[in-house]
Amino acid sequence: MRIVLGDSHRLFIEALAAALTLDGMTVAALVTSPQGVLAAMARYQPDICLLATRFRISSDFDVLRAI
Repeated sequence: MRIVLGDSHRLFIEALAAALTLDGMTVAALVTSPQGVLAAMARYQPDICLLATRFRISSDFDVLRAI
């Protein structure tokens, strides 16, 4: 199962990625911007995308609409 993690806090998604990897998940991308999430979604076509509730520059709902 491929996962894309999106949050403006890099340290948080790195820790989450480590935990998910230990559970056997494949973390395809760690992204810190809405544009990065959209690019990662197009490139990796993950099964799951976990997003922050708010990016510093826009809402996650804007990203969800674009996805």
